[in-house]
Amino acid sequence: AKTGATAASFIVTGEPSNSYSITTPVTSTVTDGTHTMVILLGKPIGPNVSADGTTATLSSDGTDGWKIGGTLVVGAGQPSGLYSGSFTEIITYE
Repeated sequence: AKTGATAASFIVTGEPSNSYSITTPVTSTVTDGTHTMVILLGKPIGPNVSADGTTATLSSDGTDGWKIGGTLVVGAGQPSGLYSGSFTEIITYE
């Protein structure tokens, strides 16, 4: 059952209308301290992000934002619990 699942959110600021590239890892892991699971990360989705999720343009006020969802891979016999993790987005300002 889904409990508290949300997409990751990111915000970037800079010079209005400048472009930038986004590098997103393919996977991330979450852990409860003992057990782990893999998340297959999706592509960034936002109003100024390209269809393939790799480039974007800052708005006229110099801001932009996007979200990234994913698919949690739950193994057979995976113990229930509170799992957490993180991943890094790389932004190249152009």
